[in-house]
Order: sequence, then structure tokens, then C-alpha cells
Amino acid sequence: MAIFSMNIAKVSKSNGKSAVNSSAYIHRERWQRSLTGEYVDYRYKMDEPIYSEMLLPKNAPLEYSDPKVLWNAVEKIETNSNALFARRIILALPLELSLSQNKQLLHDYCIEQFVDKGMCADTVIHWKEGNPHAHILLTTRPFNFY
Repeated sequence: MAIFSMNIAKVSKSNGKSAVNSSAYIHRERWQRSLTGEYVDYRYKMDEPIYSEMLLPKNAPLEYSDPKVLWNAVEKIETNSNALFARRIILALPLELSLSQNKQLLHDYCIEQFVDKGMCADTVIHWKEGNPHAHILLTTRPFNFY
């Protein structure tokens, strides 16, 4: 039987978080933050992602299909000391569904709940043994703001 689990958190400047760091973490990659020039490296993590998809609203520029570009742009725009860069969701995926079924479930959920409302959704699936889960990183404003 599937067990539901969801964790939602803020990625904000006031709590010392970075949208670029958060996205690099879920993708398990090494990226550079444009504002500081620093590199963040999460390639050493054990549970590598097996699927990722950047979901954009219709009016989003195509260059934002690269999460490095999107999250660096968000950090550049959100300059207040209490800036909220993103919302982060970790969502358990049902073991009873196949990988392709879970991909479709995640895609449909993000389109209906977030992208159709103007948000960009950076999605990644980690298929860790006994713990398949999805990471979703969302922009906090309707896309026409950016």
C-alpha cells in the first residue's frame, strides 16, 4: 500500500538558502552561483537522479529550460534581505507504480497545480531502493513577474 509523504519548505535568503544550491543539490551536479562566483558541488551524493524535467509556463523564455539559468536569474531579481527564492517540495512516490507511471504522475501533478498557475517547476526523481521520491523546486511568483 502506498504511503503518502510530502515535505514543503521555503528557500529564502533570510534562512541562508540559495535557489542555485537547492537545484544543484536535487540534480546532484556542480553549478556556479552568478552573484557570488562560488561553485556548489553535490556530485558526491549517493542517490543519483534518474529523471529530470523543467516545466515552464507558456510565456517563459526557452533559456529557462536550463535550471542553472532560471535559478541564477531568480537570485539576481530577488534582492531583498528577506527574499523568498523558491519553494521546495519532496514527495514520496508510490512503490506500486513503475518509473514511467511515476514520471507521468509527477508531470501531470506539476502542470495542473503549478505550471498552469504561472510557476516554473524544476522536477527530479530519485529512485533510491525502497524510497523513490521526487524533488520539486518552484518559483514563488507567477512567471510574468520574472
